[in-house]
Amino acid sequence: MDDLSFEMLLITNQATKLKNYIENQIASAELASCTPAQLQEFEETFRHFDKNNNNSLSAPEFKQALAALGKDFDDETFQKLFKETAKGDENISFEEFVAFMVTLEQDRFTGTQIRESFTTLANGKAFMDDMDMRVGGLTEDDVAFVQNNMDKTDSGYDYNAYLNKMFP
Repeated sequence: MDDLSFEMLLITNQATKLKNYIENQIASAELASCTPAQLQEFEETFRHFDKNNNNSLSAPEFKQALAALGKDFDDETFQKLFKETAKGDENISFEEFVAFMVTLEQDRFTGTQIRESFTTLANGKAFMDDMDMRVGGLTEDDVAFVQNNMDKTDSGYDYNAYLNKMFP
């Protein structure tokens, strides 16, 4: 009888893991804004720190997962992030974890990537002119946006000043 109970426990645990895996795959498909490599890293981290295999992370598990990904926050900031991410619950689901990580990654790179793009578009200059935008293939709407939102100097449009306001 003990052998049957043990086998039933193994089967139940395996079924729970499979269910969690399928749920995570469905959630992953809905979160197409990150790369497959990022998604795999997030999933592996989530699974590793989901100690009780309930497909959610408690606050300590979430903090450990973030630390493993190189994201350290002071206690006050962490508590705020956890509360927002968990949406008032005591745990964070896989979908909530991935959405948080995607937002964190996008926020981290957006300003830098945009600055690099403008620098490339301006051929390394600290400003860009109408010719840079046209040669760079900007649409008329994009050119109009630049003209309406960036300070114009004698040399061209000051994208650095604009980006400094947008990404302090």
